[in-house]
Amino acid sequence: MVRFVLIVKLGQENGPMRPFTPHPPQIGPEISKQRLLSGNYSFISDSMTATEKILFLSSIIPFDCVLTVRALGGLLKFLSRRRIGVELEDYDVGVPILGFKKFVL
Repeated sequence: MVRFVLIVKLGQENGPMRPFTPHPPQIGPEISKQRLLSGNYSFISDSMTATEKILFLSSIIPFDCVLTVRALGGLLKFLSRRRIGVELEDYDVGVPILGFKKFVL
């Protein structure tokens, strides 16, 4: 739930008040990249080494595009916090991700 904080414009004592929503903390590209690389995905076998996993994921996800990496990291963070059905599973079970689809406009 977004909490609104009312602030008054400087220089107007009795002027109109406007709602202010604080911006969420920025999701850094390195943290997002680490979140992407450390995830357990069903389409990646457990026998793959870390280097093979990085090569496979870099063929799907463009790690040189900072906005894409940050968006995916933020999405994974959101899904892990807002997961439906968590009360039916153990706490340490991750979000099941079946695959990544890339759309280019």
